[in-house]
Amino acid sequence: MSDTANLLFHDIPERNSDMYYLSGFLAPDAVTHFQFANKSVLAVSPLEYGRAVKQAQVDEVIDTLALLKENTQENLKKMSREAQVIALMARRENTLVFEVPKSFPLGLADELRAVDLELTVMNQPQLPQRECKTQEEMAKIKDAVSVTERLFHHVITILHECTIDAGMLKWQGEWLTSEILHTQIKLEALKRGFIADHPIVAGGDQACDPHETGHGVLPAHQLIIVDIFPKSQTHGYWGDLTRTFLKGKASPEQVKLVETVKAAQDIALDTMANGVNAASVHQNVEEHFEKAGYRTEIKNGTYTGFFHGTGHGLGLDIHEMPRLGKNVKDVLAENMVITVEPGLYYPGLGGCRIEDDVRVTQDGVEMLSDLSYDWLID
Repeated sequence: MSDTANLLFHDIPERNSDMYYLSGFLAPDAVTHFQFANKSVLAVSPLEYGRAVKQAQVDEVIDTLALLKENTQENLKKMSREAQVIALMARRENTLVFEVPKSFPLGLADELRAVDLELTVMNQPQLPQRECKTQEEMAKIKDAVSVTERLFHHVITILHECTIDAGMLKWQGEWLTSEILHTQIKLEALKRGFIADHPIVAGGDQACDPHETGHGVLPAHQLIIVDIFPKSQTHGYWGDLTRTFLKGKASPEQVKLVETVKAAQDIALDTMANGVNAASVHQNVEEHFEKAGYRTEIKNGTYTGFFHGTGHGLGLDIHEMPRLGKNVKDVLAENMVITVEPGLYYPGLGGCRIEDDVRVTQDGVEMLSDLSYDWLID
């Protein structure tokens, strides 16, 4: 993206975090955002106009209905309302050139190109200025991480209250299922103004599929991965933490697996700092696992070992830039917020993932979470 480019977005701010970042305005319907060299403009329907004037952090809010009434160009009147608004604004600002995100509607782009607007696609998946967080953003992320920790404390309390019956977990006289813990996590999040959709509570071999949310009765004496990532309904920022638990008695192999994953996270955290290549952090984790004897390979058509990235950016999206992964070209910079989440997965033994959120500093990282690593539940 050029520093002087005119940016054009047409999308729903509730699902387009770049638009929300630029305008500070959330809406459930599509609006149009213009980022010109000298000002920002948000075009909304009369339904949203009054609220946008009060809430949007832009230089100008445009009522699309009023703008369309000013249109005297017959060739534009044949276009959709959205295309008319953009074309009229382009002419008002004396420009025909915009950069648009990859998600920009194709049909709308075709309409605009038909009236000589030049649209080029941004070469980044998100606005690059979002990678390094401001102090205000940091406060919001810390709030989200704090709520995530509270949700974990609730899960840990339930696991402590459980009994073991025939190798499975019971809570309050009933079998404890992944679904029950999903519900408990979601309800606790809602009480705090957050939404925690799709939390992961996966035990035994289910945990060997990193995005398996979990189902059925939870096993005793087996590893249980819990991954919780709530989003604030107020400010829109996310927390993202993962712990692995075991209720009952652990085998030596399970103990070694968990200790190896925790050591891998420590290596990653010790490697990270301003100016460090993100791929090198991931490579250090891979090398640690290999030296510890944990190979990554495909067995019986299933990936085993360590087969995902070490971490990702966190903010208005649950997955942002940069990435800690193989062959990435990202370089860490101060005030990036990144998850650090190595894991190992072996059917028959189970899965383990440990995840924390950190802020990159000049010479290391600041831990944003203070959640215990105690994983054996008595």
